[in-house]
Amino acid sequence: MADDPFSAREVIKVSATFPYVGSDGKPFGEEAWKWWRDQMQLFEVYVEMQVFVDCWEEEIEQQRRVYWIVERAQHVIELRQFVLNAKQHFGAIPIRFEFGKTHHELL
Repeated sequence: MADDPFSAREVIKVSATFPYVGSDGKPFGEEAWKWWRDQMQLFEVYVEMQVFVDCWEEEIEQQRRVYWIVERAQHVIELRQFVLNAKQHFGAIPIRFEFGKTHHELL
């Protein structure tokens, strides 16, 4: 392990935020989550998931944030397509999608 943290390999960190409820305030059905779980297993990349509570304009909602660590731009394109497809399964709600280059190192 090098002493220089900038010697870590450069990767792309991708994240997306999926709400637990639709714009009507009702939780998504098991069919939508089953599709989501099946699709998540197709990606052979590092995945980390968190559940958090978000507050926006006096509305409190629980959301699931997913992080992927990928090495190729093609993975970003595939994950973006997954999120676009998820919008259809979750009723066309907005899903936050972000990505950017970062350094990754296991200490």
